[in-house]
Amino acid sequence: NPFWAQAWAAFGIKVPAIVGAIGVIRWSASSGHVGTVAGVNGSKLILLGGDQSNAIKLSSFDRSKFIGFRWPETYPIKQYPALQGIAPSVGSLGDTR
Repeated sequence: NPFWAQAWAAFGIKVPAIVGAIGVIRWSASSGHVGTVAGVNGSKLILLGGDQSNAIKLSSFDRSKFIGFRWPETYPIKQYPALQGIAPSVGSLGDTR
């Protein structure tokens, strides 16, 4: 199902956790979340995502929650700076509902 968040784990090519990559989270076998990596801070990743408390926002998630980081095959991999702005909220399963 292309509308399933975890389906993004097969998108493009595999990359490390870098700013600009698509980050895929697995909450359970049938639920997950996907967004753009906006920053990396040790064991925490800042994800820019939609449908989080009915908003588009930056949220912080533990690196251990991610099942993959992907990059479009047709676009060269680049190093981008982290997004600057307000401090992200701490992400949770509830934020993605």
